[in-house]
Amino acid sequence: MRLEKISENQIKFSIDVNELEDKGIFDEEQWKDSFVWHDLFEDMLDEIQKKFGFEAQMEVTVEIESVNDTEICLILTLDSEDDFTEGESRLSTSTIDELTSVYEFTDFEDVISMFLRLDISMSETVGACSLYSWKNLYIIIYENLPSELFALIDSLGTEYGKHSNYTVHMVKEYGMPILLKNTIQTIKDYFS
Repeated sequence: MRLEKISENQIKFSIDVNELEDKGIFDEEQWKDSFVWHDLFEDMLDEIQKKFGFEAQMEVTVEIESVNDTEICLILTLDSEDDFTEGESRLSTSTIDELTSVYEFTDFEDVISMFLRLDISMSETVGACSLYSWKNLYIIIYENLPSELFALIDSLGTEYGKHSNYTVHMVKEYGMPILLKNTIQTIKDYFS
């Protein structure tokens, strides 16, 4: 289970499918057992408490951000009087309207193909898009992605590549930047 603070009151959870299997979530008899789900969410809240150091009675809203073969990503929105800005620093800065997504590709041709599928006018509204190389992968980071474009970008990202397990800060710290500005338009100009 990995967590990433994406705003003052939102936490992104990435839960490995193997972890869920270990907890019995996919067992046919356990699937309908609400206690299994309750225990999972209790574990998630305990992780938030450990990592960000707060104790609060709060209302929690859970949204499924993405599901793939290897993990499930959830966004937990915490409604509390507490200030969550203390503790560990933010790993990305986004809100529910402005999302951050990281995708990885093994072949540069897939990156080109994905960008060529985007409409030219869309490349201006996508927000910040950067391309890195790291560990024999090409990694694309979308930052400040408008929520209305998230479904399209996510479907293309997972069609040609996959969600990355690396955080934005890890890629920016250790990856080699290829294109940091006008990434989509530059790729389209050179390869269309």
